[in-house]
Amino acid sequence: MFGLVRGKWKDLRIQSKFFITYLLLAVIPLSGFGVAAYIIAVNTLEQKANNSYRVITSQINYNVDAVLRGIDRMTILPFIDQRIYSAMTKLKLTTDTYTEEDFQTEKEIEKEMRTYFTSLQVLHEGIIAVYMIMDNDQVYGYTQYSNIISHNTLKEQAWFQETILRDGGFVNSGLRLETQFYRSNEKKTISLARHVKQVDTNESLGVFVVDIDPYIFNFSAQQPRDGYVVIADQYGNIIHSSLPIDKESMTELMDAGKVIGPNMRSIQWGARSEKMVGVASTSEYSGWMTLYLTSKKALYQDLSHISNLAIGIIVVILLFSVILAGFVARGVASPIKRLSRLMKKVQNGDFHIFSTMKQKDEIGLLSDSFNSMVIELTQLVERIKSEEESKRKAEIDALRAQINPHFIYNTLSAIKMMAMMQNANDIAKVLEIFIHLMKYCTRSDRKWVVLQDEIEFIKDYVALLERRYMKQFAITYTSDAGAERVWVIPFLIQPIVENAIFHGLDSGNSNHKIEILMRRGDACDLFIEVRDYGTGMSEEKVKSLLNANDEYKKGLSGTGLKNIHERIALEFGKPYGLTIKSVIGEGTIVTIRVPWKPE
Repeated sequence: MFGLVRGKWKDLRIQSKFFITYLLLAVIPLSGFGVAAYIIAVNTLEQKANNSYRVITSQINYNVDAVLRGIDRMTILPFIDQRIYSAMTKLKLTTDTYTEEDFQTEKEIEKEMRTYFTSLQVLHEGIIAVYMIMDNDQVYGYTQYSNIISHNTLKEQAWFQETILRDGGFVNSGLRLETQFYRSNEKKTISLARHVKQVDTNESLGVFVVDIDPYIFNFSAQQPRDGYVVIADQYGNIIHSSLPIDKESMTELMDAGKVIGPNMRSIQWGARSEKMVGVASTSEYSGWMTLYLTSKKALYQDLSHISNLAIGIIVVILLFSVILAGFVARGVASPIKRLSRLMKKVQNGDFHIFSTMKQKDEIGLLSDSFNSMVIELTQLVERIKSEEESKRKAEIDALRAQINPHFIYNTLSAIKMMAMMQNANDIAKVLEIFIHLMKYCTRSDRKWVVLQDEIEFIKDYVALLERRYMKQFAITYTSDAGAERVWVIPFLIQPIVENAIFHGLDSGNSNHKIEILMRRGDACDLFIEVRDYGTGMSEEKVKSLLNANDEYKKGLSGTGLKNIHERIALEFGKPYGLTIKSVIGEGTIVTIRVPWKPE
């Protein structure tokens, strides 16, 4: 992207460059100032909004906690009110003995407790039931909606079991379905309870429970003018909400929130048609959470007016800058338009033009420098062409004529060993193969060979190695139609196959398999892939193969992979050459790309 912009910039006229530069000098500071001012204003607004949201949620938490603390104090009555404590103690004794007289006593106590619990409901708004669950699961109390079921239906619920375990501690059930009343119609309630014990013996008397209506908390969280309030219990159940949201969405919002203080999270919600921001605050007393949300549109409404005014001022200043930039650019660019056109011709490869301007100022000096540059460029291009052609011819001739004496020595040694171990049964065949190799290697007058000849050379080479090392190399050859009659450079594939045999399969891997695939590409190119299933190489080793000057030059041709890549690049240009892909433990794929030139 940067290169494209830079290229477009180079093609612009000098007048355009002066104009754009002057304009940018005006635009960048103004834009930077405007963006910085906007960011500062947004940050200040959001900080003030967050502080305001904290105050709102803290106040709502305080109101909710005040209700819960009032009920909390009420649950202490069995410990401090002698009437109810005495009644619960008597009920404990009657259930242990239970005679006819005890039955009458129980009825009187039950009536007394019902009357007492009824009177407690007027002490605090929102109480819908007050009752005592004895250890024998008998239930005594009063509810304003219907009769209380006389046996305990709550003992399997987690909050009730927690009350027993808390040993007199205050327990908040959170939002739950009421099951202790007849015809409760799945009414939701919140139970606040304590486990009551005898003071002198520490024996359990029962559980004192106060049920409150969740609707009471609607008065604690009246909806602000531009926001929404959600109250959830310690388990995430929604107790009050002024916007549609379920428990799962609430949990996701809290998990995605950013911690901004103790028990405080900053919230962003994009699930609705308009994006919303706010703060969630968790009460240390109850564990309940209050969420306050407001729309970003309402939050940034006043800021948008300031932004529109700033944009208007910037536009006026920019219009003035455009007029001034055009005037300055035209005055500076006019004397050098002609020289600019000459430079464009040189850029397009025309080195036979010269500037005729004879001015004595800076433009004249630039004209003389331009003429000197054109002369030097012409000489340099000719010299580079000559050197590259000579270098290319010398390298190709040298690479074609190379033959490694070390390989010949090893081959003749193998023939000698075979003659000693056998009665010359296989020596004729080995010599025949070796003669074919030598003929192929020593024919230095060929610049091109058909791919079929190169493949036959590979087959002879592999057959000689199999006899030399007394083991088989499974090599398969697959080619598209016509691929075997395409012209290629000699000694193109052999160094890659040699590298695959000696270095790809040198770890004792039993899978001595090499595949050679010759196919035609979409762009009329020939692709030759040599794949082995050996040890593979690391990424650093792959890079070194194409960069090293002397890696793996001990084979038949003494030619490394870097030399093959350079030969192809010198002959056909940069798009062509070698690519190597390797995975350690799986093998290596070397791909040769050359133009498709049929015979």
